[in-house]
Amino acid sequence: MVAQAITPRTPNSYKEAVSLPEVDKWKLVMKEELEVHFVNHTFDLVLLPQGHTAIGTCWLYKIKQWADRTVNCYKVRWVVKGFTQRPGIDFDKTYAPIVRPESLRLLIAWVTAHDLKIHLANIITTFLHSTLTKENYI
Repeated sequence: MVAQAITPRTPNSYKEAVSLPEVDKWKLVMKEELEVHFVNHTFDLVLLPQGHTAIGTCWLYKIKQWADRTVNCYKVRWVVKGFTQRPGIDFDKTYAPIVRPESLRLLIAWVTAHDLKIHLANIITTFLHSTLTKENYI
C-alpha cells in the first residue's frame, strides 16, 4: 500500500494563514509578493485624500501540488476587493486577458504536428505593468 501525501490546508484569510503550522511559509511568500510590488513601484504610499474612499484588499492563498499530491510551492496574491466598487463611481471597466481554449488547442496541435516542444514559464508580475488613467486608493 502506497502512503497518500497529506496536503496542508489552504487558508481563506490572513488570520487563518497565521494560525496554521505552515505560518512561516505563508509569511515568506506574502513578504515576497509585497517586495515585488515595491520593486515594480505599483503603488505609492500616501495619505487618503479627504472625500475619497479606499478600496479594501485581501490575500488569496493557493498550494500548488505535484501529480503525486506533494506540495510544489505556496503561492499568494495581494488583491484589491474589486467587488466593492460601484459602476460609474469607482470603475469604468475591467479587463482580464486570458487565452481562449481554442487558441491553446491550436497551439498544441501545431507544436505536435511539427515535433516541437513547449516550455512553461511562470511570470510572476504579469498584471503589475498596466497603466492606470485614474487615481485609485486601497
